[in-house]
Amino acid sequence: MNGAIYFFITAHVVSIYNFLKMYKLKKINEIWPNIDLPDCMYNMKAVVNLKLEEQAEYPNINISLNQMDVLSARQEKLLIQLEKFKNQLQEIRSGLNVCAKPVQASHVQLVQQQFNVDDQSDLIVNANHKFIPYCLLALKKLWINHLLLHIKFHTHSSVAKLDENAQKFMMQVQSIETSLDVPTLGITVIWHAEVGRNTELIAPASYAPLHGEVTLLRWLTRIGPPEFTYENSVIDSIEVDSLLDICFLLINNSTDTKERLKYLRILNTRLGKQKYFGGQSISIADVAVSSTVKQGFLNDLTPALNSWLKHVSTYLGY
Repeated sequence: MNGAIYFFITAHVVSIYNFLKMYKLKKINEIWPNIDLPDCMYNMKAVVNLKLEEQAEYPNINISLNQMDVLSARQEKLLIQLEKFKNQLQEIRSGLNVCAKPVQASHVQLVQQQFNVDDQSDLIVNANHKFIPYCLLALKKLWINHLLLHIKFHTHSSVAKLDENAQKFMMQVQSIETSLDVPTLGITVIWHAEVGRNTELIAPASYAPLHGEVTLLRWLTRIGPPEFTYENSVIDSIEVDSLLDICFLLINNSTDTKERLKYLRILNTRLGKQKYFGGQSISIADVAVSSTVKQGFLNDLTPALNSWLKHVSTYLGY
């Protein structure tokens, strides 16, 4: 009986021992030395000196103050070197007589430096000779004392004969000259039969043509004389952008009588009793609307729009 009890107890002790042995975990101090550290970064000496063989016994941590002093000295040395470098740059700047004032945005100067008739950064405009971008004539006349638009024309082989209105347009553009010393922006217009109603602007650093005459207008006003920009005021920019969008929709819905008349009524309402679409003076909105209505919408104009167009045409060179 006693033997049976002894055998039973021994068997259970062995089972418990094997169970605990099966789920035995390694000690922490045996895991840490086997960690693979990356070798692609700057190795810095440990600030805390802790021996691995003493980790199991949790010894007192010994901090090396000498290493902290070395790091502090290196940082101070770098700060002194940076200060010397800053002083050297200031001395070089003073020697070059560079203005110390902050750079002032000057659109005209940017145009003069980046877009000159003698360099290779002229704008390329593809246009259909039956849908003439009259905005170029208007801007050349309006900007005559601020920026000279040097416009050249080429005819693509797809055009058998230029439209009479296109020939008249070229003569009007080339008749405008200036003797003032103003920046020059070169623009090359290519008459292309495969281009539809939307004029294409090949702007510098663009990966695809920018479609629409209103897009061309927006681009030119942003790099043109600051006196003619419309984005100085949020309210003005929203109103002008809305009118430019209406012009774009009118051009692209010209064959739909209902849509065409709808957009013309909107333009008539926007004009109201004002002298110009921009209020008391001619703006980029007047240029956009006048160029748009001249491309096949003259017979649909209301009396108010007809009167307005005759008045602005004397200022825009049409």
